[in-house]
Amino acid sequence: MLKSKFSRFCRAEDGDAALEYMIIAPVVMTLFVGTMTIFDAYRAKFEAEAATNTIADLVSRETTTLTDDYIDGMLNVFETLSHRSDDEALRVSVVSYNADSQSHEVVWSQSRNSASGALTSAETQNMADAFPLMGHLDRVVYLETSTDYVVPVGLMRDTFMDDFEIRNDIVITPRFASTVCYATGGADPYC
Repeated sequence: MLKSKFSRFCRAEDGDAALEYMIIAPVVMTLFVGTMTIFDAYRAKFEAEAATNTIADLVSRETTTLTDDYIDGMLNVFETLSHRSDDEALRVSVVSYNADSQSHEVVWSQSRNSASGALTSAETQNMADAFPLMGHLDRVVYLETSTDYVVPVGLMRDTFMDDFEIRNDIVITPRFASTVCYATGGADPYC
């Protein structure tokens, strides 16, 4: 009797579509939402990188002395171009190479919202690979940005992907002048 009920249950086709849908639907939805989350993360990374490149290009073209307001404005530009509005950080530095000591030295550095603060010459000794080959007293603009990426769907955050920080840095030579200068208040500019 139990055997006949079991065989009849196995042959029955009533409700198969609903049962298959109940099994497959969560898998398909998870894959769909996961794909959208990964796409969104790549989009955010690309936007932050493009924003960093744009800011670096703007700074490298400056022939006038930069001010605090200018650096603050560049942070606002980064926020706008990267479509983020909180937890962004920006650090703009001019770095020179001293061939006598074979070291990179920070001419000036300004940081906005960065936990690491202004770049120091001691830090540049550990980042020699970040800079191109430079002649004696050549200068480059070293620009760093960071922003937090928050996974938009809580299910994906808890299961597959954690929130992460998007960091970008770029080294670019000044375009129309030999260096980019910076001044605070009425002080003489650092050039």
